[in-house]
Amino acid sequence: MTTTQSLTGFVIDHLNMGFADLSIADIAAEYNLSVEKVFHLCDQLGVTYKNHQTNLALEDAKAIISQILSEHSDASNHKQDGQA
Repeated sequence: MTTTQSLTGFVIDHLNMGFADLSIADIAAEYNLSVEKVFHLCDQLGVTYKNHQTNLALEDAKAIISQILSEHSDASNHKQDGQA
C-alpha cells in the first residue's frame, strides 16, 4: 500500500460533508503521536483549532496526515542510510 492509498483510505473512511470527521485526537491516536505534536503541525500548517476534539476540514486533515507521513518517510530513510 502506498502513502497516498493509506492517506486516502483513512480520510475517506471519515469523510462527512466536506469535513474529514477527524479530530486532532483521532489523528494523534491513528499515527501514534502526542496531541501536542499534532497541535504543532496545525500551527506549522496554519490550521486553526480550539482543542484536541476539533474536527478538521478535509483539506486540513489531508495536509496534516501528509506531513506526518512525509516525516515518517524521512525518518525511515535516515535510519536506513545510517545502517548502510
